[in-house]
Amino acid sequence: MQSSSKAAGGNGDEKHLVCVTGAGSYIGSWVVKELLLRGYHVRGTARDPSDRKNAHLLALDGAQERLTLCRANVLHYDGLCDVFQGCHGVFHVASRVSNDPELVPTAVEGTMNVINAAADAGVRRVVFTSSYGAVHMDPNRSPDIVLDESCWSDYDYCKQTGNLYCCAKMMAEVAATEEAARRGLELAVVVPAVTIGPSLQQTLN
Repeated sequence: MQSSSKAAGGNGDEKHLVCVTGAGSYIGSWVVKELLLRGYHVRGTARDPSDRKNAHLLALDGAQERLTLCRANVLHYDGLCDVFQGCHGVFHVASRVSNDPELVPTAVEGTMNVINAAADAGVRRVVFTSSYGAVHMDPNRSPDIVLDESCWSDYDYCKQTGNLYCCAKMMAEVAATEEAARRGLELAVVVPAVTIGPSLQQTLN
């Protein structure tokens, strides 16, 4: 691993060791909390594990025994390989929310890095957090159609309307689906819409 900030305790049984990218985010924090409650040993990635905005993670029930915070960036492949070693599964939650044009290529690159690093580290399963924006932005689709894995947002429409975040999540999900199939990984995709509820963090991110 590049570096880590670790709560007391070991990693435990490898079959129960999982990694969560973007552990300090709103969704990531709740994923970590739920995994700890279910008895998993968790590695959570953060760009700076010592940043006080991640302190809430170390206060979670079970964190002192079963949580390790690791310095990693999804754009740095080698670091991901190190962090994923020994993990049974990976929850890829890390994602920047922005309509910056640079978000599309970086979202795809980061997702490809996660999928390939997981495969190279011997990880069996990956859960990818996508977005409803990856599937519903199509003005030509009938409202009677039930959305499934074959439904995608219209890329050109997203660009024309300035919804580049939707473009990024769609392209990242397409890349994850194709690459996971090629590498033989079990991939599950979660497509949340508006996320509301209590926050575990003290600050917004």
